[in-house]
Amino acid sequence: MKRVIPVITIILILGGLFTFGLFRTDKNRDIPSATLNKTVRDFELPVFERYQTEFGPNFKLSENFNQKPIVINFWASWCGPCRNEMPLLQNMYTRYKDQILFVGIQESDTKEAGNDFLDEYSVTYLNVMDNIGGRSQIGIDYALFGLPETFFVRSDGTLLYKHPGEVTAELLEQKIAELLQ
Repeated sequence: MKRVIPVITIILILGGLFTFGLFRTDKNRDIPSATLNKTVRDFELPVFERYQTEFGPNFKLSENFNQKPIVINFWASWCGPCRNEMPLLQNMYTRYKDQILFVGIQESDTKEAGNDFLDEYSVTYLNVMDNIGGRSQIGIDYALFGLPETFFVRSDGTLLYKHPGEVTAELLEQKIAELLQ
């Protein structure tokens, strides 16, 4: 009997957390990042071969500070919302490529699946791989909530906005306009 009470208590606590998770709304996800207005974490990651002519074998984020604002999008080939937003990101890149640097970061995926994904959506903006040794270190450093996530970085390297989840055209337009002010 003494063991039953703690087990029931644990079950009730876990059940409550599960129920809370089911009824969370997008508003619960829109928590301001503690990194707003701070310099984003630097990284150096391998570049997908198709982009190496322009960017070389590795891309170092901080080498691009003080040039253009940057939109960083974390994605994976198995992520449904990532698939939904990729054509939109490609379209925005086409429109703003002279003013904004777009960087896609493949997370928790294989290089082969990433290449197929980039082919499928004809992605022409820079994409890098965060799968070194089977770990996604940059995703951890950036405290990803899940995939996709998009970071809007000012040209000085400070974070303007972090968006968890799928982006919309309206959000991209608004945040790009803010970056270009």
